[in-house]
Amino acid sequence: MIIDNLLLDQLSAKAKASPRLRMNYDLRNNENDNSQRMLNAMEPGTMLPIHRHTASTETFVVLRGSLRELYYDDKGQVTESVLLQAQGPQSGISIPAGQWHSAECLESGTVILVCKDGKYEPQRKEDLLKNIVLPVKQDILDYLESEARSMQYEQVSSQMLLYHLGEGVTYESICVAAHELAAEGKVRISEHGDDFTLSLR
Repeated sequence: MIIDNLLLDQLSAKAKASPRLRMNYDLRNNENDNSQRMLNAMEPGTMLPIHRHTASTETFVVLRGSLRELYYDDKGQVTESVLLQAQGPQSGISIPAGQWHSAECLESGTVILVCKDGKYEPQRKEDLLKNIVLPVKQDILDYLESEARSMQYEQVSSQMLLYHLGEGVTYESICVAAHELAAEGKVRISEHGDDFTLSLR
């Protein structure tokens, strides 16, 4: 596929419309891909919880816009701040495994390319330094509608949702949101042991 301005514009428009002011675009071949590659569109004001990746470095490059990457110690105190700009002297960063970090979006239309090692694993509660509950119900609906329109997937697994929704979203938070949506009659849940899939009603 070609990553062009049209794709970035469309992704940024979805980020602006999202309650979380963020939107991911999955670049993997499928959910069993042994790599993690995505585009992440951000808007100023998005909440990106302080988190870490214990099993992988995280490398990203700013394709458009600008952001400030922040490193923290175990007490949540900022230890380093790096300005990253698509057209600036610093446009990317490789974050060591285990490093607490977050980012502040500085410019509307910001999009980054994100890569991590190995197959996707859901984020654990212990890897969130400050647990912020993010609004995900509308993003779940939007993703299901997008997949239905593209005819790519009739059902979406919880793992696909976690990967799509990105940093700071835990399995527990999408479980709560999914069951609320089911109670509202908007989605169907199919349970598979400890996992589940969702589809639109």
